Amino acid sequence: MIISKISDPRNKVITYYESVNSHILDGHNELIDFLPQLPIDVILNPDWIREGRTDNTEMYFKIDSIDGCTFSGTIVTTKDIFKEGELQETIITTAFTGKDKTNSKIKWSKTKGNIE
Repeated sequence: MIISKISDPRNKVITYYESVNSHILDGHNELIDFLPQLPIDVILNPDWIREGRTDNTEMYFKIDSIDGCTFSGTIVTTKDIFKEGELQETIITTAFTGKDKTNSKIKWSKTKGNIE
């Protein structure tokens, strides 16, 4: 069952499924009071969109605090689903709070727009 279809700042449509919401709750019960709305809000209004850790994935990052060079906040990951080489949909795969520990390329930022 679909919770929501969300358009990011680049007008990319991302689907949020109930099964993913359950998956997030299983691994990140600290988000129980913030679901399902938090991932939706991060997709709608991220500070950064970065390349994901694997092919066809992206990470949406919303900054809650900055301590020196360490950024803490909420991260929502998405994956592009292809069938026979055609993009079928983009889905949320997880969400969590923590520090931005990746060194992946920023693809979009709130201050600069598309960086690619």
